[in-house]
Amino acid sequence: MRFLAAAPLLCMFVGIGLSSLGFIPPIVGFALYALSGPLALAASISIYFTRVRKGRLNFRILVIIASVPFLIVLLSMVPGLGYPTMNDVTTDLENPPEFVKALEAPANADRDMSYPEEFVPLAQETYAAIKAPYFEEAPERVFKRVQDLAKLQSGWTITNDDPATLTVEGEAQSYFFRFIDDFVIRVSESGDGARVDMRSKSRDGKGDLGANGKRIQAFFDQLTAE
Repeated sequence: MRFLAAAPLLCMFVGIGLSSLGFIPPIVGFALYALSGPLALAASISIYFTRVRKGRLNFRILVIIASVPFLIVLLSMVPGLGYPTMNDVTTDLENPPEFVKALEAPANADRDMSYPEEFVPLAQETYAAIKAPYFEEAPERVFKRVQDLAKLQSGWTITNDDPATLTVEGEAQSYFFRFIDDFVIRVSESGDGARVDMRSKSRDGKGDLGANGKRIQAFFDQLTAE
């Protein structure tokens, strides 16, 4: 029974630990983490009905231990369950910023990096609140601010910084599991000022639990706060 109670916790820590250390792919680590939730629920129910309900009250602590991974997974997943199954978010659906450096990454060798048309209605419904910011400044000045701010972001690696096209491209790595998402930020002339568009695309999974949209919004919030 002790092993039954500890197995979900072991599954959780193995998934997080091995993927964070790079021993297994991020998607495998996340799968193990997610699997620990239903395993924990099954283990706690099994211990409760086979021991606690039969008067073995000393096994209640094992039920609590077995339930911990289920609660952790549930609490971490719930905020992202309302997002559609899409893994590519952009602020310009008519002319999405294009990836250049990301095409050279081995992980993207066989991937279509164009923006999927089927994501357009999903993005219009889910991410309508994320607006490309406009600045009454020269595009070159805004681009310099984008450059400086992008370099300060935790987990970001800048892979392409092109003043000629006013684009910054890079990779964003998550703290847990080490998922890598590609992103590109584009500054363009708009009226008498400049507009900043951003696109963020996951390399793993069909959905992102809202991670790409949240990344874009967080960057825009910092940029406009300046």
